[in-house]
Amino acid sequence: MPVLSGWRLARKIVSTLNYYCESVFWNGDDEIIYNESTWSSGHFSTSETSESGYYLALSVYRYNFKARKEFPVLKSPGSEVYRLEGVLKDKGIVVSNESVPRKPRYILEYRRFDGSHSVKLAESEKEMWFVGWVN
Repeated sequence: MPVLSGWRLARKIVSTLNYYCESVFWNGDDEIIYNESTWSSGHFSTSETSESGYYLALSVYRYNFKARKEFPVLKSPGSEVYRLEGVLKDKGIVVSNESVPRKPRYILEYRRFDGSHSVKLAESEKEMWFVGWVN
């Protein structure tokens, strides 16, 4: 087994107990894009939900390694959540914009890395998963 000299473990990007991270994607050399969730009540509880019908307020963030800072891309207002589905390197992100009482319930969107310029790709009453990019 090779030894990785000079390698060390990095610190956590999100280190608070009331947060949850998922869907981590690499965007080039300096950034990762990921979902960061806060609990709707401020603490973990599956018995309370937000306006969106979820107990997690799912938002999209990016972490820049050069700046050593986290930046919000799409922050959940409580009425809807943003599930990160994919990243096109140096181009943009695909998110599932979800809300329980809204029709359609799921809207698949392409956005720039700052969250702007929403382009609807698809919509459905059933959950959608984005599989990948086709050129």
